[in-house]
Amino acid sequence: MRTLIFSIFAALALIVSACCADPDSLKEQSVLVDTLQEETSIIDTLLTDSGQYVDEIAETEALIEATYGEQWEFCDCVIKNDSVNKAVETSVSDADFDRVMARMDVIEQHCKSMLAQPNTTPEEREKHERKVRKCLQNQ
Repeated sequence: MRTLIFSIFAALALIVSACCADPDSLKEQSVLVDTLQEETSIIDTLLTDSGQYVDEIAETEALIEATYGEQWEFCDCVIKNDSVNKAVETSVSDADFDRVMARMDVIEQHCKSMLAQPNTTPEEREKHERKVRKCLQNQ
């Protein structure tokens, strides 16, 4: 339920920011809205007509794999995202930047399940940060 409410607020924020944006950024925001709608539809399918409990994590992972394909392991995603972030931070040519962005899109498709995991409480965020640090230390 929290995820659904968050998705609604995120969509509203995108719509409000689109009203004040320049035409070039509207295309980017349209892509974000489409992605948000896909993720919201995944969340909506978790709800059952009977109101029974649904194992959200297992259902979400199954839906993500059905929608986006095979998902990589957590540490693989962390390491690859870190690599792309370092490449973006360095000054690269336009052609290299386009290649980095294309690679980022591929990584995003294979790491959706990592992004869907909740980190809402301080304890969850700290646990996630420790897990990320461990992955980066062991690379």
